[in-house]
Amino acid sequence: MPVECVDLPGAGVTLRVGYDCAYPINDRFAMGFYLSGGGGLWSEFRRLYDEDNEHIMFRLIAGVMMAVGDLKNRPFVLGCAPATGFGLYDMDLVLPLEIRFGRYITDRWYIMGEVCYGISLADETACIEPAIRVGYNFGRKKK
Repeated sequence: MPVECVDLPGAGVTLRVGYDCAYPINDRFAMGFYLSGGGGLWSEFRRLYDEDNEHIMFRLIAGVMMAVGDLKNRPFVLGCAPATGFGLYDMDLVLPLEIRFGRYITDRWYIMGEVCYGISLADETACIEPAIRVGYNFGRKKK
């Protein structure tokens, strides 16, 4: 749920699809990457004009993914994207700074909380986007 706080205060909804993987380094730590992208719509809280009050947004991001704890018994999942991507909020270019944290709830399903702050390159806007992600671990096929 993105919220823009400065230029045109408003909120909206987004849909994102992603891919992440982490390769085991030892029994208690795995490291990898994630890619995520998608878009959505947001609307202004206070409408200044009669037209152009709904806006389109898009974001593409890549980051570092880690699994910490007993990898065979519901490890914690952490992720970080230090401005490695870009976003468009009503044609304002932003660099996303993102942090993810979560845990496996079964041996395959996991849930993560996410907070993303969009750093505006033109100093026109400030965007905060909290989210909840659900993922499924397809795992490796045994030989």
